[in-house]
Amino acid sequence: FKNVHWTISVDAIEEEYEYIRHHGNWQDFIANLKYISTLGHKISFNMLYFVLNYRSLFDTINYFQKMGFHNNSFVIGPLHTPQSLNILNLPGNIIDEIKNNLKTMISKEPGFLLENSLENILNHLTETKFHANIKETKETLRKMDLRRHIDSEKVFPILYKEVLN
Repeated sequence: FKNVHWTISVDAIEEEYEYIRHHGNWQDFIANLKYISTLGHKISFNMLYFVLNYRSLFDTINYFQKMGFHNNSFVIGPLHTPQSLNILNLPGNIIDEIKNNLKTMISKEPGFLLENSLENILNHLTETKFHANIKETKETLRKMDLRRHIDSEKVFPILYKEVLN
């Protein structure tokens, strides 16, 4: 196993991770990641940005940076389908706040794939024509909750407070 490159899909941490990556276990994920890290293999995080992690994605990046992962480890893109989970379903004031936060992060010039990813997300938020339908988002989450026997409001209280109230 020389020159192995792992691409790991992760969009959030802890119970948000377990909701988004249904049947995933956060503690197992971290244990496996720590083990893989000891092997000297290259690790990249493939991350999607969407309604469920509109705030926590950046905490997730910080979490992995604190574990020692480089800014070239993060490949982030907006989720396009299902449309009901697209980040552009969020209210305009929250989209504007996210754009401002992204501009601030980009102005710090993190470089590498992280900076490119932040620029791509900002471009998606700025340039994409989209018809927001937060009612469809609520319905998608209701159906997911029923299938999974999980209450997303308990997992994503900020989303419910700020958007889905």
